[in-house]
Amino acid sequence: MFKIIVDQKSDQLIGAHLLGGNANEVINFLSTAIVQKMTVKELKQLVYSYPSYTSDIKRMLTK
Repeated sequence: MFKIIVDQKSDQLIGAHLLGGNANEVINFLSTAIVQKMTVKELKQLVYSYPSYTSDIKRMLTK
């Protein structure tokens, strides 16, 4: 399960909640994105290794 929190005005990722056995991998990645003030557009443009837990990030950011 997950919840991604985005500032609609700036399109920046500002928070995330994740539950799961390997959530730590995604949490580490998303915390870096938050600190770097990345936008949803920037996160969607990144290339993620597949299969991996971070490869699901693009689907998490779909509205």
